[in-house]
Amino acid sequence: MQGPDLTGSILEGRYRIFGRLGVGGMGAVYRGEHVLLGIPVAVKVLLPKFAHDSEWTHRFLLEARAASQIRHPNIVQIRDFGAPHAGLVYMVMELLEGESLAGLAKREGPLPWRRVARLSEQVAEALAAAHARGIIHRDIKPANIFRLAAPEEPDVIKVLDFGIAIPRRQRRRCR
Repeated sequence: MQGPDLTGSILEGRYRIFGRLGVGGMGAVYRGEHVLLGIPVAVKVLLPKFAHDSEWTHRFLLEARAASQIRHPNIVQIRDFGAPHAGLVYMVMELLEGESLAGLAKREGPLPWRRVARLSEQVAEALAAAHARGIIHRDIKPANIFRLAAPEEPDVIKVLDFGIAIPRRQRRRCR
């Protein structure tokens, strides 16, 4: 279930939605823009089948909180969160241009070990920053690691999707 397409809408008078970038298990991600500032953004919207469930909306809020607490160049930055009415819950993130490591591996095949080492080092630094804030990601995989398309620095990594991250202080209760 993908839910309604929000393309062309404006969320809470602040974010113009241009088009869907992708759909995952919990949500859809859209390309958008802050209406007043003209800043490009990515807007992740919880799918309707989850947005009406208080447990799932709480998990989505926890994802936004977890990622927003970490200030690191290799972690996607969360800029805003909203739940204007029942059935609509969203978070606003920096818009990334590039591809996931899953897409890179599919397109290029096995990568040279030196390149893998540089990519892995950035992932490790991002996870270390998360751990320093008491956050365990719990879903590191190539699809959740994004490679930016920047000609001057072609292999800059951003770790995404803290959807099942657990703050360390809550870990013991969740086992």
